Amino acid sequence: MAEQGELDFALLSTTQELLNMQTRSISREDLVVVGHRDTLADRLAPSGAELANYKLVLPSRHKSLRNLIDAQFGLHGLTLRPNMEIDVMQSLLHQALRPGWLSIVPSTTLLPEIFGAKLVEAKLEQPLIRRNVGVAWPRHKALDPAMYRFIGVLSETLLKVPGLELVADSAA
Repeated sequence: MAEQGELDFALLSTTQELLNMQTRSISREDLVVVGHRDTLADRLAPSGAELANYKLVLPSRHKSLRNLIDAQFGLHGLTLRPNMEIDVMQSLLHQALRPGWLSIVPSTTLLPEIFGAKLVEAKLEQPLIRRNVGVAWPRHKALDPAMYRFIGVLSETLLKVPGLELVADSAA
């Protein structure tokens, strides 16, 4: 919708360049491996190749998160073959909570108040995957000063979220 000119401003989670849009990164976060505490008991930082030894649940290929995961694994000569695809993050995490199952999600997705200590995360290595969050607006339009203030408030808010890192150009 943003690229077709139907929106004046969008908050996006993507690493893609948008042809007709000006973009500005605000924050980034690592993707992590999540699973039941027993499944990840001895795995502090599994490699991408090791994930083939587990049942894997991922978002479908229609989702930008899955495209990011597949692209980064592809750069390392790896192909993921999930046993299940689920597009609703809460349902995906519930599946990953089952012993023997793993998933790859943004680090901010894991909420201890919902899953307690049963669902744990491990750092993903080889590939390390980072997801950017940014804003976009039509290339032919100037961004309204109020939107710059909104970006500032958003950046201040994101500073308080554990697992998010502000991108240097977001401080303006």
